[in-house]
Amino acid sequence: MRRFNAALPQYVQWDDHEVTNNWFHERVLDDKRYTEKSCALLAARAKQAMFEFTPLGVDPVESERVYRAFHRGPRMDLFMLDMRSYRGPNSENQQATLSDEARILGRAQTQWLKAGLLASTATWKVIAADMPLGLVVYHDAGRKWGSEAVAQGNGPDVHYCATHHYDPARARFQDFAPFYEFVSGPLHAGGFGPNELDDTFGPQVVFTRHPGGRTNAPPTEGGLYFGHVTIEGLTGVMTVSHRDLTGAVLHRLELTPER
Repeated sequence: MRRFNAALPQYVQWDDHEVTNNWFHERVLDDKRYTEKSCALLAARAKQAMFEFTPLGVDPVESERVYRAFHRGPRMDLFMLDMRSYRGPNSENQQATLSDEARILGRAQTQWLKAGLLASTATWKVIAADMPLGLVVYHDAGRKWGSEAVAQGNGPDVHYCATHHYDPARARFQDFAPFYEFVSGPLHAGGFGPNELDDTFGPQVVFTRHPGGRTNAPPTEGGLYFGHVTIEGLTGVMTVSHRDLTGAVLHRLELTPER
């Protein structure tokens, strides 16, 4: 482990499975497997364990802050989000106004992200999000109720790999420039999918590899994936590929910077 950590720097985020599936702070579990039912307490214990295993050292004042940014020279700024610590209760996300219950990033993190993106002069602004933007992830998949992620499905935790292109020409909300989303996973977990797409930002599936609608397909079937990104220093061309555990390239996309 020491050799691995010395050879391979890691940028660590957290999501729900460090605590329990689809958790939020106000949730009280109805599950006999847990003697402690409070997700807030379980999350505090889980975050302590995570920070002891992978110390982040983000901020001396906010010692347990997960969201942060890395400036990797003139070509890339990496913004890592925390879409778990500040979210409101999972619901159908149909609030008429942006109430406190509808939050997912929290006010301070949202302001930090917007300010960082505006100030960034890097060729590529990469946002590492632990929940997808345009894929519907239900709180209760059996009943297709509630939003665990951002999308409501009225026009996203996923265990498969995909490339999505978002374009205002296809979208309901159109005040944005086109961008790509790369979903990679799982590294070692049961696979499922594909998930439904939400049309708010006009996503289009460019590539996907998934277990064809089955749930918890075993890793022994080979449905384990990781993403690989390179940026050519002279031209700024970013190449993003999906790969399987053998390293074989499943899909490759070259992105050329706008001049």
